[in-house]
Amino acid sequence: MKQLLMIRSVVFIIVGLIIIQFEAAQETRLLIMIGGLTWLVISPLIRKIKSLRGVLIILDLMVIVVLLGQSRFMMNYLILLMPFFVFAEIVFCLKNEWQVVTGLIFLGMISYYFYRVAQYGLNYEKIIQMAFIYGVYTLGFVTLTLLATYLDVKDKMLELNDSLTFKNEALIAVNRELSEVNMAFEASQLEVIRLTKIKERALLARDLHDSVGHELTGLMMLLEMAKRQPDRIEEGIVQARKTLKMLRETVSTIEKPLDEEPFRTRIFQRVKQFKAQTDMSVIIQFDDRFEFKGNSKVSSNQMAHECYAMLTEALTNIAKHTSASTVWLNFTLLSSGSWLMKVRNDGVEDHQGRESSKVTNRKGNGLRFMANRAKSIGAICEIFEEAPYFTIVIKGDAYD
Repeated sequence: MKQLLMIRSVVFIIVGLIIIQFEAAQETRLLIMIGGLTWLVISPLIRKIKSLRGVLIILDLMVIVVLLGQSRFMMNYLILLMPFFVFAEIVFCLKNEWQVVTGLIFLGMISYYFYRVAQYGLNYEKIIQMAFIYGVYTLGFVTLTLLATYLDVKDKMLELNDSLTFKNEALIAVNRELSEVNMAFEASQLEVIRLTKIKERALLARDLHDSVGHELTGLMMLLEMAKRQPDRIEEGIVQARKTLKMLRETVSTIEKPLDEEPFRTRIFQRVKQFKAQTDMSVIIQFDDRFEFKGNSKVSSNQMAHECYAMLTEALTNIAKHTSASTVWLNFTLLSSGSWLMKVRNDGVEDHQGRESSKVTNRKGNGLRFMANRAKSIGAICEIFEEAPYFTIVIKGDAYD
C-alpha cells in the first residue's frame, strides 16, 4: 500500500510538470491545473483515515476529470493515464462494494467528459478514440481486479498452508508422544503380568501350605497312630485320598470360594477333624454375636476366609510342634465392635520359669503366613508365651 502510493505521487509529479510545460496555460486555468495536480500529489498523505479513503478516491477521480476539461488538448493521454493509479488503489485497498461504486462513478465522469467533447463535433477518429479509452479503462480495471483477487487468494493459500504445516507438525509431535505413551503402557502391561504371576505363585504357595500341608500333617499323625492301632489304617487311606483331592482342587482354583459355608459351621467342622486326627481336647467358646463386617477394601467373606485359614494354620502348628493335650478357642465380639479370635494350647515346656512375654521373633512360614493374612484384612496378629501356654491373638477393628 505505502509503496503504491509513493510510486503514484512520484509519477503524478513528473506527469504534472510535463502537462504544465506543454499546456502553456494562463492565469485561472493555470491555477486550476496546478491546484488539481497538487491535490493528486498530496492526497495519498491523508489516506490513513480509513473511513474517508473511499471519499478521497472519488475526489481524486473528479479532479482528474476537471484536469481533462481544463486541458487545451481534446485527448490529453497523460491525464488519461492517471486513473490507472487510482484504479490500483481502489482494487488493492478498498472493499468490494467501494470498488464497484468508484468504478461506476468514474465511468460516469468520463462519459460526461466525452459528452462535452462531442459538443464540439464528432468524427470517426474521435469515436474510435473514445471507444478505445473506454475499452482500455474497462480492461485495466478488470485486470487489476483479477490480479488483486489472485494475490488475495494466494495469500490465503499461503496462510492455510502455513496453518496446515503447523497442525501437521503438531500431529506428528502428538503421534510421537502417543507412541511413547503406548510403549510405556505396553511396558506397564508386561510389568502387571509379571507381578500377577508372582502374586499367583505366592497365593498358590500359601494355599498349598494352608490346605495340602495341613492334610499331610494330619495324615502323618494318623499313620503314627496306626503303628499302635492297626485298625486306623483304613482311616489313614481315606485321609490320603482326601489330601489328593484337595491338592487337585488347589492347583485348579488357587483360592477356595469364600462363601461356601457359614463361618461358624466351618470352624466346628475343622475342630472336629482336628480332634479326630490328634486325640487332643478342644474347648471352644463362640460368641453368638460374632460376625464380620466388611468395608470398601475388604469383604466380610474374605475376612471369614482368612480367619479360617489362620485357625487352620494355628491348629496345624499345634499338632506338628507341640505336645499339648488341650486347645482353647475363643471367638468374641468386643463392646467396641471389634472382633477377637484367640487360640491357646498347653504344649510349651517351662525350663527357665519365664513370666508371660510377647513373642516377636517367630520366623516360621506358618506364623509369617498368619501375620500376612491378618494384615490383608486390616487385623493384627500377636503371639504370647507363658509356660505351659502358647497363645495367638488376632484382633480386627470394627467396620461400618
